[in-house]
Amino acid sequence: VHDAGGVTVLSVGRLVRQKDQECLIRATQGLNMTLILIGDGVLKGSLQHLVDSLNMKEQVRFIKAVPHAEIASYYSAADIFAIATHYEGFCIPVLEAMAAGLPVVASRIGPIEEILGDAGFLVENKPETFAEILLRLGKDPALRLEMGKRARRRALSLDGHVREEEEKDLYQSLCLAGSSIPRQS
Repeated sequence: VHDAGGVTVLSVGRLVRQKDQECLIRATQGLNMTLILIGDGVLKGSLQHLVDSLNMKEQVRFIKAVPHAEIASYYSAADIFAIATHYEGFCIPVLEAMAAGLPVVASRIGPIEEILGDAGFLVENKPETFAEILLRLGKDPALRLEMGKRARRRALSLDGHVREEEEKDLYQSLCLAGSSIPRQS
């Protein structure tokens, strides 16, 4: 067992092929980590069977659903957020994890890359690549803290109100610049 300090890894999403929780289960096998999977779906039974067959019952927790008012407490209690999805639109759980100040390890796919920027780790959707970064974060509390702070700053910069103000300022500066351009007759 690789000692990662007994950290908790959280993943939030439907238990379906797209989200590939199997990758995360296999990635945490042999690591001193607890994996919490919040979500429900058609793969719940097969994922539980996989956990049983890998003797990881003590290491992996399945939580079917969490009321919206309580989800923040799960992010707060976790040390790392991970998602091994194959495709996404705008991935709200990644943004929630960032806002909670969690370091994020995610699949290298366009939409997540756009949200995360340089505030997290983007990896191939393979257990080995997730395990490498999870172990690195697990062994290094200072790195977790730094990446969590970076993620939080990035999440705050993505705030809709902040973006609206930036767009308003840009529009105003363009209008002012346009008013100083001499008009041709």
